Amino acid sequence: MNFLAIGLLSVLSLSEAFILFCNLVLQKKFIHFTYLVNLSCLESVSNVLKDILEIFFPELYRYLKDNDFNYWETIWLEYVPAMFINKFSLQKSFIIWDYIFLYDFPVIFQFFYSMFWMISQKIKEINPNQICKELNRIVNDNFKHIIEKMIDIHFSNSYICKLNKILKSEKLL
Repeated sequence: MNFLAIGLLSVLSLSEAFILFCNLVLQKKFIHFTYLVNLSCLESVSNVLKDILEIFFPELYRYLKDNDFNYWETIWLEYVPAMFINKFSLQKSFIIWDYIFLYDFPVIFQFFYSMFWMISQKIKEINPNQICKELNRIVNDNFKHIIEKMIDIHFSNSYICKLNKILKSEKLL
């Protein structure tokens, strides 16, 4: 949370940072889940990430699994606790936040779906010895395409039905 507060204070006035920080932390379920450390919820989120990878991107899932990649630590914990500002510029983070405010916390999983989609397109470029660095490079270099994909799938009934089924099975909806 400190990283998020410092990031906001570095680019906004004190009152603007306070208002935005409160809106992020107090009004959204996924922030509540992330910071209250409800272990069953965190386990459920981890399962959803694994399911998205396994169901929608089996080749990428196998590749990451074969290379002992910990998607929970490297993806969820790297991106969400600081609300994306430790991975993206504040401008890019605001784009994601806008969608979260509009459509609530499932947008996070739509973002990760889109991110996995982009990574799966570039799987042959990934050096197994530098997976984390390569994933960050791919995501940052293709941010615009990831957001476009996130918007497309938000309006895709078949994807939303599958995601909602996964979220309900993990009691996140």
